[in-house]
Amino acid sequence: MKTILKYSLLILIVLINYSNAFSKTCCNRNVGSEITFPYNVNSKIYNDMGYIGTVSGWDDVFTHWRQGGGPSLKCPQIEMKEVEAHENVERFYDYFGVKRDLEYLFSGRYTVNGDGSPPRGYTVTLSVDLIDLARGAVVKSGKSSWTCVPREANYCRRMRGQKTREFAKTFQPLDKLIYDYEAIPEKVALKLSKEKVALGEEMVITLQGFQDASSKPSKPWQRILVKADNGRILNGTPLEEYRVFEVGNGRVEVKYQAPSDRKGNTDKIKVWNTCVIRPGQNPIPENEIAVKEFPIVSYSGLLQFTYLFQGPKTNLETTIHIGLGKPTYSMPIDLKGNRLEYYPVLNKTIIKAKAWDAEKGGGSGFAFFPPHIYELTQLWPVITHAKTGKVVSLSVPGWFREFKWAAGDIGYMGQDCLEEEFGKVSEGDGLRNAEGSCTRILADGTEIVRWKLQRY
Repeated sequence: MKTILKYSLLILIVLINYSNAFSKTCCNRNVGSEITFPYNVNSKIYNDMGYIGTVSGWDDVFTHWRQGGGPSLKCPQIEMKEVEAHENVERFYDYFGVKRDLEYLFSGRYTVNGDGSPPRGYTVTLSVDLIDLARGAVVKSGKSSWTCVPREANYCRRMRGQKTREFAKTFQPLDKLIYDYEAIPEKVALKLSKEKVALGEEMVITLQGFQDASSKPSKPWQRILVKADNGRILNGTPLEEYRVFEVGNGRVEVKYQAPSDRKGNTDKIKVWNTCVIRPGQNPIPENEIAVKEFPIVSYSGLLQFTYLFQGPKTNLETTIHIGLGKPTYSMPIDLKGNRLEYYPVLNKTIIKAKAWDAEKGGGSGFAFFPPHIYELTQLWPVITHAKTGKVVSLSVPGWFREFKWAAGDIGYMGQDCLEEEFGKVSEGDGLRNAEGSCTRILADGTEIVRWKLQRY
């Protein structure tokens, strides 16, 4: 019995977690109705049909539980407002400085043809659009027609109410119709440009594939809010501690900067959706749809390598950042006071990589492998002056970037400028920054390698 209870509880927990993982964001939406009957009160049509406002039955379908409205409309929760009454309420609230708006409007119109005489009577047509007021977009349109012969008093009026309710039900369930239209972001893939970052270092966080609970792409006008626990978000629209972005084409690039001082060994990026869909209104975070934690490391230096090869048939380019830790040990190497320091390699990140070859279809579809450093993969040697502490030269172990052409064969971006001058500092103060480069003319093109070392 205990075993059965144990597994029953486990199944229940799994089901609850599954439900939460795919839960919807259920907002509140104000929906107005403006169904007009544009006939003079003294006309025969008005006398036979009678303008009966909401009694026409349209709102009943969305407000009464027997019609599938009211509490049955849960996601989003729907509050119906007749426009005439709503406008009066608006004036009241505006007077006291409070603004209440509609998100959606049923805009409809009755058209009556005929004079009511038997046997044809009247032909009545009701056309209705459900409109997203903020964007002027039509969510759904519909039209319904019927005939009516006024055999007795109020007969055509009652028929109008009946037919109107039947037609209104074609817009049910209204909550599903609106939810599917809005496609609120419920999930998104979050990718970091670097596995870990140093204090004060920047990186790009890519959010891609915004989808609602049914895995349909979210609307471009939907907004998200992004926040870093410790670092800073550098782009987007500021809103208190958040930055706001539109979903747009489904790809959002967030620029992040790690904190400049130690606030822990990790940072966390969080992404929320929002129920606020009016462009002029500040979004409020609703449900967390993505979160990513990553390590913050203390670099003592950042080494950047840029490799270029330019030729009539081939162009290669790659830039790699190598994060260096504090030197583990050093040793004197000459009588000039120079010493060799060994910096542990903490991180390697591809910043830019592209390849083109005229004989290989332009390199379409090539894929880069992770950066690879030959020989000293754990430690990077740097020559400094013992007294001044300045960088004298950079000892460069062999390194290359391996990639694959569209045809499947392997290509390489390497550093072959290994002559002595390459590692020497040609620019920078040697303390905070140092740079060097080399150029080599080959038979099939020109090879350029540049390096830059920043010390913190």
